[in-house]
Amino acid sequence: MKRLFSIARIPTDCPTREKAGWTGDVLIYAKTALYNQNLMGFFDSWLRNLKADQLPDGQVLNIVPKLRSYMHMHFSGSIGWGDVIVRLPWDLYQYYGDHRILSDHYEAMEKWMKHLERIASELPPEAAEMEGGKLDNQKYIINTGFHLGDWLAPSIVNEAGFADGPMSAYLTKDLVSTSLYANSAELFSQICLTLGYADKANEYQRLTERIRQAYEEEYVAEDGTLRNSFSKNQFLLAPKPNKRLSFAKASYRSVFGLIKIEWFLEADHIHFHFKVPANTQANILLPCQSHQLKTLLGGAGIAKVEREKGLILA
Repeated sequence: MKRLFSIARIPTDCPTREKAGWTGDVLIYAKTALYNQNLMGFFDSWLRNLKADQLPDGQVLNIVPKLRSYMHMHFSGSIGWGDVIVRLPWDLYQYYGDHRILSDHYEAMEKWMKHLERIASELPPEAAEMEGGKLDNQKYIINTGFHLGDWLAPSIVNEAGFADGPMSAYLTKDLVSTSLYANSAELFSQICLTLGYADKANEYQRLTERIRQAYEEEYVAEDGTLRNSFSKNQFLLAPKPNKRLSFAKASYRSVFGLIKIEWFLEADHIHFHFKVPANTQANILLPCQSHQLKTLLGGAGIAKVEREKGLILA
């Protein structure tokens, strides 16, 4: 019943709260909706709205059509949401067998894929110290900018104990974005082959294989597990100092052992102390600026430091 109310005029996330045409929601539930109802005309019409709102650089917005209450969503999109421009026409073709849905929206699909290729080619700051194959891999993984990632991952919670969307995105966006990039490239290759564009199909199949190679070399350990992921024996420590307080400390006895955080102000400096159990790893998110990196790098046990949007991830 919820879906019946969520596809009135436009596909929406839910009929009770935001009532917005979130593209990521459509990507998830479209196949189920197509199984239950004949929605060729409905989704074809919405795809035309999506193309009308597509940005000149190929980005697909997170909400279509635009809503006044979501003005901040009108300037960019996210992988995992914008991929609906590739996935939905393919799902419609799979259910109804009409090639026209693919050819009618082919140009918009290609614009989105070119956008993904451009953002994948953007190099992170640490690439300046890379060379050889590792440097070349950076051109095929999406590890710059902001994407929604695994939004609201249940294992990543805020201070109130609820799933933390922004933090989920920050910690998972590189892994998730690159996975979805490979998926969209492979799907677009299949679409090109279906439409008779053999050369283009081969081009994107080669791209798919290269993305997968880069992903495995950069993110997958020899035992098949993901490196640098937020796994069950990792913790996120994100203290938020406030000048109204001179110090704060907290501890938590997890199943792995005691976790402790402490900070205190001294003149113009903030001192942090962290303790995590043996055989675990902590991602520490600090509100530091670039000129403070030297002090941070001198800390014991810090293996890597990254800076993004005014935050330091150690």
